[in-house]
Amino acid sequence: MDGITPFEAWYDKRPNVIHFRVFGCLGYVHVQREHRKKLDPKSESCIFIDYCRVSKAYILYNPKTHKVNI
Repeated sequence: MDGITPFEAWYDKRPNVIHFRVFGCLGYVHVQREHRKKLDPKSESCIFIDYCRVSKAYILYNPKTHKVNI
């Protein structure tokens, strides 16, 4: 295949991999307006653990609340 991926051989272009993330990297989850007060932050920092198989989303773990968010 001369150093190209099967995707490149089939479509004659490089695949877009900008959405890939490293396991364990920092990510942020948006906190809905109903669940925060006026001066609370709009997001919470979490840890990336996987990609969602149902939709285009990430699965993130919140170490403060010990919950998994999609």
